[in-house]
Amino acid sequence: MATLKIVGDSGQSLDVGSQGAPAISTTTENANAFLINVPGGALTALFRDSSGPQRPALSMMYRIADANAGQRYASTTNGMGAQTISQLSKGGSSGMYENTIAAMNAAKTAEIAAGGTVLIDPFHFIQGEQDQVGGTAFGTYKSRVLQYRTDLSNDTNGGIPIPFIMSQTATWAYYGTEARIGLAQLDLARTLPDVYALAQYQLPYASDGLHMTRVGYYRLGELHARIHNAVTSGLGWKPFAPKTRVLNPSSIVLKFDVPSGSLAFDTTVVAAQPNYGFSLSGTAATITSVTITASDEITIGISQPITEPGSAVGYGVKYGTGPGLGNLRDSETAVSKYDNAPLANWALHFSDDLGIPQPEATKLWVTSDKYLIGPSGALYQLSTQAA
Repeated sequence: MATLKIVGDSGQSLDVGSQGAPAISTTTENANAFLINVPGGALTALFRDSSGPQRPALSMMYRIADANAGQRYASTTNGMGAQTISQLSKGGSSGMYENTIAAMNAAKTAEIAAGGTVLIDPFHFIQGEQDQVGGTAFGTYKSRVLQYRTDLSNDTNGGIPIPFIMSQTATWAYYGTEARIGLAQLDLARTLPDVYALAQYQLPYASDGLHMTRVGYYRLGELHARIHNAVTSGLGWKPFAPKTRVLNPSSIVLKFDVPSGSLAFDTTVVAAQPNYGFSLSGTAATITSVTITASDEITIGISQPITEPGSAVGYGVKYGTGPGLGNLRDSETAVSKYDNAPLANWALHFSDDLGIPQPEATKLWVTSDKYLIGPSGALYQLSTQAA
């Protein structure tokens, strides 16, 4: 009996395919992709009837199984719309975490009882909008993701860390707030091993600007499968974002980790954005040009030298009326199995400090006949005692 690999996912409305009906995956596309049923952990064919929505996990599991011939996979999706990460976490009000653990452990128990072996594969998390609109702080969100992953690893995998693959929240601009949750997700992917993030703003969204069409969900699942397969095959995956930044008097040079091939601007899949989505903040300088100057390099022309501490260069983080957008992708040639549409990787939203140091505070001491006045305004009485 081949080893069974269990793949879990959770999140909010995008995870469960809200507004993505009727489903595309109404018949199974790979006989080695299964759905876990609880109680009992029995495995059944993975598909939806046409009245249900197109969950991303459906196409994700098919593409994972397609890339690993003969390997069996078991899937469980436990998401709920309009939920913060706290509500989705262990002990949270949604109960979705407990449903996830119950399904994964039921399948594990049943497989072992039948004489098989089990491995826990990377976990997928499609969430963040409710924390964005609800005001969850950058650092708080990061700590809650880490706690979720720790609990999941302890409760299903004997404490061995489970790789964690996230969709970067894209609809922050819809709410008119800074892109802190998406940037927190990027920061986790940049700084922690086995935590990954992918862009989703380029996919087809529904008319409300918050949810996707069924085609969008299908392609989102395929993108999750791409990272899943790269990670489990040992190839790894680096976040599609700048790895170095060089500030010059008249330009900013950004070097990217590019998933496949070279950088490209695309104004077909995503309508042309000002400066292709790049922006500056914290400075009086403006962007004069944005050019691809090497396969992994963008050069941004600036109107004047940037000297202000706290200045940053960003991508896809200007406020707007819909998802934060940009036009930068790689040259991946793979297409969606559903409709042969291009399925490149798109750059993640980022806002990176340009590293201009804060000036040292001026230390001004003033003396009088009786006092020494410090830079904070504190008074220190001078001794009148003879030496």
